Amino acid sequence: MHSSCRFTKERTILFGLWFGKEKPQLTSFLRPIVNTWNDLQEKGVDVNFGSSRIKMKVKILAATMDLPAMSMLKEVKQFNGEYGCGICEEKGVRTKKGKGTVNAYVYRSPSKQAPLRTAERMKQHASQAKVLGKPVFGVKRRSMVSFVKGFNYASDVMVDYLHGICIGVTKALLKLWLTNKKQPYYIGDKLDMVDERLANIKPPDNVTRNPRSLANELSDFKASEYRALLLYYGLVAFRGVLPEKYFEHFAMLSTAIYLLLTDEVTAENRRTAQDLLTRFHMLYVEYYGAENCTINLHNACAHIVKCVELAGPLWAFGCFNFESNCGTMARFVHGTRYVGMQIVNGYHMLQRIHSIGEVIRSQPVRDVIMRVQNKRQRNEQCPELGKLKRLNNESYECKAIADLFQCRDAVVHSFSRLVRCREILISEDWKRQKTKNSTVISYFLNGTQQYGCISRFLRVTTDTNTFNVASITPSEVTEENAFSNDGQIGKHTKKIKFIRSKKHIIKIEDIGRRMVVVSEGYDEGTIIPVVNSTDHD
Repeated sequence: MHSSCRFTKERTILFGLWFGKEKPQLTSFLRPIVNTWNDLQEKGVDVNFGSSRIKMKVKILAATMDLPAMSMLKEVKQFNGEYGCGICEEKGVRTKKGKGTVNAYVYRSPSKQAPLRTAERMKQHASQAKVLGKPVFGVKRRSMVSFVKGFNYASDVMVDYLHGICIGVTKALLKLWLTNKKQPYYIGDKLDMVDERLANIKPPDNVTRNPRSLANELSDFKASEYRALLLYYGLVAFRGVLPEKYFEHFAMLSTAIYLLLTDEVTAENRRTAQDLLTRFHMLYVEYYGAENCTINLHNACAHIVKCVELAGPLWAFGCFNFESNCGTMARFVHGTRYVGMQIVNGYHMLQRIHSIGEVIRSQPVRDVIMRVQNKRQRNEQCPELGKLKRLNNESYECKAIADLFQCRDAVVHSFSRLVRCREILISEDWKRQKTKNSTVISYFLNGTQQYGCISRFLRVTTDTNTFNVASITPSEVTEENAFSNDGQIGKHTKKIKFIRSKKHIIKIEDIGRRMVVVSEGYDEGTIIPVVNSTDHD
């Protein structure tokens, strides 16, 4: 299934709900689900596919969840205990912190790393734990999901980067920087400078949340804001504020996670990310102390690249899309009685409406269905948005179009926005954007990638054809790496300067990715490409 459809609410199956003041007994809760999974894998289900009827079988490829849920699902000790890692047999080191102790997960060289858990060993440990009456290598009992056929519950449960990276490692770093006044990395007295820089950042539309003040609103930050701070804003906001070695250390994490979130993670990107994360883990003990080496740090540096190798980019198994369903389910509740049935009925209605909308032919009915789903119908056959304004044939853009497409008598109109593949592209002519900037993009010209700003869109009408192009204000790259001289850190960032005296005319399909841009003077700035087209809040 295409990534744009994979996580839509209409295609997400609500398999179970639990209500109560305590967590469920997973054996009872999961038993009917496990039986259903096994039936779907063995017997399959008959599905109408076009004019034919085929039998489809279901196999679970991967699972994702936060750490408390992983401990419950795998029946291992909680993450703050010895052998608390659900992926490997790392014991941890008991370390003093404050008036008590914590189980720290410090860096281990490859020769000293604990072995990865396997399903066979976990079953053996569960049998031994039953005889001994205590956990063995952290395993308390046999997990119910071990009975799911074709699913390796030791290796197919992935590290979730929402909980582990965004509100795990990133949030922990911010807490250290802002609270430990006696440490060299303390920046709590420099938040005015940080907030001023954040205020100058105008992200594109597909980065949902604008930067907020660290001084006044950090306690209200959502996971998506920590993600944006890690991937985009932090590189700009903390440079020159954090001491250099601490900034370089943060940039290692930022670059590694960025590489693992791209649409397609290459083998080279995985190797680079693992190298950066290994260096990050090694230095973490030196910079912040063993007592701050949490299980989230361990999972991020030791296991997350392996998860990407097994299950694809981080966005493919992250919890962001699933967590957003919590808000959807809450909106289905309109009374205090039979809350479970209200949610189930609401979710069922949402999916049925979507199924009806896909087969219905009446446009008025389709419009009603779109309104119920809170969606807007985009007409790909008429992609121009905004008022058309005819250009003088003597303008530079008209002459460039005539030379490029060999159409001397073409009529050219400008407009401000355009629909492309359900995405709205925006030009500088669109004046309503105040806190966002979606006009800076990458594009291809003569086979080379360049960076520029969409000045406006142009509709070209000839005797035989009508098509759209974009007028681009190009830029020159002044620094290939905006933040570091290290060959790996920040290699996706650039400093650019716009060349207002030039214009490039390109085809719409040659427009690439949007950029997060930070203005640093007249027509100059730092750009960071939006990491992928899939990950949403």
